[in-house]
Amino acid sequence: MNTPKDINNLLEPGQDLMNLVKGGFIAQGKSMAQWCREHSICRTNAQYAVMGLRNGPKARDLRKRVIKAAGVNPNEAGVEPCE
Repeated sequence: MNTPKDINNLLEPGQDLMNLVKGGFIAQGKSMAQWCREHSICRTNAQYAVMGLRNGPKARDLRKRVIKAAGVNPNEAGVEPCE
């Protein structure tokens, strides 16, 4: 299996990604809000980054952190690379 170098290029921000992230956290027995509190991150900022409502450099970095923490693997999520 090929490990992507940049998961931001493989997972399109939006509601589908938010659902994958939330599911990943639930599978770990926690919520995205709990993870944000534990890491002193504003939940709204994390949510906006995952949804693509904020898309600057810091938001993209935050999105990558949240995706990684949720354990979302784009190769196993059944998503295609976005152009």
